[in-house]
Amino acid sequence: MSNKTRSTYVLVQMAMLTLALPGIAYAEPDSTLEQWRSKEYKRQSGLDMVNAAKAYSLGFTGKGVTVGYLDSGIEAKHPEFAGAIAGGFDFNTNTAYANGQGIDSDPPSGHGSHVAGIIGARRDGVGMHGVAFNSQLFAVAYDGTDEDDDMLGNDPYEPDPREAAAAFDRVASQGWNYLAQFKLPIINSSLGVNGCNDVSSPPPCNVVDYGSPEGVLDWQPLAINAFHNSVAAGSLMVFATGNESQDHPDLLAGSPYWFPELKDNWLAVTALAEDGSLASYANKCGVAAEWCLAAPGGDDKPGINSVNSSGGYIAFSGTSMAAPHVAGGAALVKEAFPYFTAYHLQQTLLTTATDMGDPSTYGWGLMNVGKAVQGPAQFTRLFDVDTLGYNSTFANDIKGTGGLHKRGAGSLELTGNNSYTGDTTVSGGRLAVNGTLASAVIVEREGTLGGAGTVAQVDNYGTLAPGNSVGTLTVSGDYTAHAGSIHELEVGPAGANDRLVVGGAAHIDGTLKLAGGPFRQNVAYSFVDAAQGVTGKYS
Repeated sequence: MSNKTRSTYVLVQMAMLTLALPGIAYAEPDSTLEQWRSKEYKRQSGLDMVNAAKAYSLGFTGKGVTVGYLDSGIEAKHPEFAGAIAGGFDFNTNTAYANGQGIDSDPPSGHGSHVAGIIGARRDGVGMHGVAFNSQLFAVAYDGTDEDDDMLGNDPYEPDPREAAAAFDRVASQGWNYLAQFKLPIINSSLGVNGCNDVSSPPPCNVVDYGSPEGVLDWQPLAINAFHNSVAAGSLMVFATGNESQDHPDLLAGSPYWFPELKDNWLAVTALAEDGSLASYANKCGVAAEWCLAAPGGDDKPGINSVNSSGGYIAFSGTSMAAPHVAGGAALVKEAFPYFTAYHLQQTLLTTATDMGDPSTYGWGLMNVGKAVQGPAQFTRLFDVDTLGYNSTFANDIKGTGGLHKRGAGSLELTGNNSYTGDTTVSGGRLAVNGTLASAVIVEREGTLGGAGTVAQVDNYGTLAPGNSVGTLTVSGDYTAHAGSIHELEVGPAGANDRLVVGGAAHIDGTLKLAGGPFRQNVAYSFVDAAQGVTGKYS
């Protein structure tokens, strides 16, 4: 082929080859939303508030995901936890939790069991069910035998705050350090260390009151060390903001304010009443707005219906009830994207939340897990992800100033109208653009770009494979195939072939690879069409 500039690149008289490109697996939803809104579903009103039925209709129920939590334990014999307990430990009795074995140390109703039910109570046709009803639960019960430990679970304020804080530091850090050993993807903590319930209570009443990192370490040195261990373990840490009607969250939910290195692994959760307004008791997101969102927590009546450790069910209200909605939601997202790290889970839940206005109150807004299982909706900075051989789809419209770096084996499909402005880099596996992409795309040596959508500009050092089988990929700007790059061409049984349509100029170098046929002798295949001309040649 000559080096002459022309608008269309045509391949002629090529021998037949049958190497085909891999497709992208996609499972259609197997049921409608209404089929998921059973009586059992409706008995837990928070499920509809977070759009859980949509996630279920897309096939995500938490299966294969283990959620850890630190609380008062779990009543293992309750029917809602049949087959749900993956393990854990009770520091009150020094015994391990297992299916059918273990108690809740907070009788008669059981704070820990109630929280666990919101996360993962079974969908068994009885009572209510959890957000991630097919997930596994890893329960750790803190040591409640310390008589000074009155601050766990946002209990009434201890008369001696220093003594109570020291007790909390001991027992809570013990639990978090235990959990860190297991490198669980998600850990819920519906706990509070501040207890200012009235004007007579001395500070610190919220995270800001500690004054400095040193001030925090003076009160909670062991807990902060445990938090760093949790980050090193890769866990997403989900915390209740607290129940003291403060403008800022409790120290636990707000810790990244003083220790920014924790931020990528943190979610603070404030509570909404049944009507969607901020619950009267709830601490606002405040200085934690960047890593905070809202979830159902109930108000005075009826509250959130979940497991009663003494049997049956009970309604409670609190940010303690809001946090496990988010932990369960994170499990659904982890099932959808098994390769997601804590940061990816966090960002996906935050950026898909339903905006409720003032971020200092609601953070990013109300969790929308039906949207979150379809991928992130904004890149706030580089979304650097290794797909680890999995095939998945980001179906939301993604905006923001960040970019995307796709690493590792497997295929990632973008189907939305994506307006994010950072670059898109493909350094491993396949990126299939089947929507629109305003970002410039760089395809590195081990990467492949395909799909039948539209991208802004492409620099190809790796492989271009238009379509999802035979199809057309459009580049609205320039396309440059650098030396060493590959252009895969596939022809369908009816004679149609892949095409690259370029709105700007196409600069060609590299190799043409016939990737699927049958190719027929003496037939011309038009496969590159550039409005501003084609320069260069394929080997």
